[in-house]
Amino acid sequence: MARERRGNQRQSRPNKYAGKANDSSELWGVPDSRKKEEEEDDDEEEPNVTEDDKAVRLFDFDAQGKKISDRVYRAGFGEDEWTSTETTTSSESSSSTSESEVSDESYEFDDEDFAELQKLRRNNRPGAPMDPMSRLRMWESSFFINSFMNLENKQQYYFYTVTFGHVNKSRRIQGTLRRRTLYTPGYMLRPGEFKALSAPLVIWPFKVFLLPYNQLKSFCVTIEMWKINELSFNTLYASAKLTLQEIVDSEQEFQILLRRKIAGKKRSYEVHKVRVSLMLSEVFDIDLSFDSWWFLPDKAMPQKIREVPKQLLFSVPVRGRSGDRNRRKTPISQMNFWPSAGLFRYRGSLQSISNNYITVTLLYSRPKEWYRPPAHLGLCIMALKSVLQYPLFRGIVKKLTTDPRKFQQGELVGNIRCFIRSVGIHEYEEIPNRPAQPLAGAALVTQLNLREQYLVVRLFKCEHLPAANVDSYSSDPIVKIKWDAMVNTSNKRENTLRPVYNQNFYFPVRLLDPRERSNPTLKQTALPLDLYTKGPISFEVWDNDELTSDFLGGAEVHLNAVWREGQWEERCLAE
Repeated sequence: MARERRGNQRQSRPNKYAGKANDSSELWGVPDSRKKEEEEDDDEEEPNVTEDDKAVRLFDFDAQGKKISDRVYRAGFGEDEWTSTETTTSSESSSSTSESEVSDESYEFDDEDFAELQKLRRNNRPGAPMDPMSRLRMWESSFFINSFMNLENKQQYYFYTVTFGHVNKSRRIQGTLRRRTLYTPGYMLRPGEFKALSAPLVIWPFKVFLLPYNQLKSFCVTIEMWKINELSFNTLYASAKLTLQEIVDSEQEFQILLRRKIAGKKRSYEVHKVRVSLMLSEVFDIDLSFDSWWFLPDKAMPQKIREVPKQLLFSVPVRGRSGDRNRRKTPISQMNFWPSAGLFRYRGSLQSISNNYITVTLLYSRPKEWYRPPAHLGLCIMALKSVLQYPLFRGIVKKLTTDPRKFQQGELVGNIRCFIRSVGIHEYEEIPNRPAQPLAGAALVTQLNLREQYLVVRLFKCEHLPAANVDSYSSDPIVKIKWDAMVNTSNKRENTLRPVYNQNFYFPVRLLDPRERSNPTLKQTALPLDLYTKGPISFEVWDNDELTSDFLGGAEVHLNAVWREGQWEERCLAE
């Protein structure tokens, strides 16, 4: 009997594997006649159900981009159409057609499932626009400490740790967003002492990372104050945390209060104050279009030089932090007019482009000496301070010479139009409230070029201003400071006739040639003429309302008065 049972098992094994081979035949495209007959029997059992009633399409467009007709989409959402195996199949075929029953089942879609379905269709649609808040943006940041103060009645001997990373400490991220901790030197403050640094303490001078707008709340900067103990381990004394969203919404220069927790309680109190310059700005690709440029010659220019063919050589910066520049020549013109001067691209923050400048060299060709290169007629330096607000530019073409009559060659007038877009995005985006920090105060020091010299104007206050608002007998004054075709604007002070500003404004001193600072002859001749053509320092006070702006007064200060009445003093640029 045992031998007969073993023989029966051996005979049943080939049938078992043969059944699996038949099941896998459909995967290789081989039709099964038995299953085909069963499917035909199932179709005969449900004569009122069509294939279109079971179809639920996911997309509105096919692979060729054509819209699919709506008559195919006939899914009844919100109805209970699920049926069990007992009602869809008969008792005779329930054991052999279980797989076909699962495919014939219909499911109920609620509102959440339908919303997910619509989101899937929208994201997979060809050419579908992405959410502007979820797109990756390029950011640049810098962090400096300007001063700190002890708020306690006892001595503080400490150092700082500054940590950049995700809000969740257990989350590990690679790349530029990884968690990183920096340490500062140790400091000692007496009770209530305020200490202003002669030079800002650099935490990170320049940091670049990629992050969308909706993830600014997920990353933070943590400042911890550690107490230095001589005979034991250092202990955490106080701390403060700021998310990137809070940094973007605040000014670049602000105060941070470090709080110490009370042991065993949720309360805390302020023990230390730090004044920092924390800049966080987005990096843009700015397309600059130069068009409609005119050269207006000076009256003293000879007629022979006025009529010769001329061309312009533009030198435009490429990046904010680098000194790379793009140079391009215009076609030769007989009428001193160039309708299109070229298209340039600049990558950097909005503040960095306002601190940059372009140079335009005026060249003229000699008709009888065609084999020689064009001669240099003059150079014009134009600051891009107001390129984002005003397209019109006007500058003086100067020539390095010791003759005052030949120093000014004429004026150059043209338009520069800006098209701003985020890095890596080529289509138009409409973002009404784009995150951006206001630019004011000593935070501008982080954007200055250390290879240049600056004229620093410090604005303290205004007194006895006229009242522009009759109802409240007050004004909302702002001060505009102009020099060398550059304009700096102060913050707004509301409802006052004696505003206090205490702000610094920086104007780069860009000379025609660097030799004017070193050559003794050019110091006596060309340097005074170059500074004189830049004009006086102009102050204008305006009442800044939502609808109108009224002029309240103005004044001018010449540079010779600064040289004659000024005093030598060394101080930090941030103070």
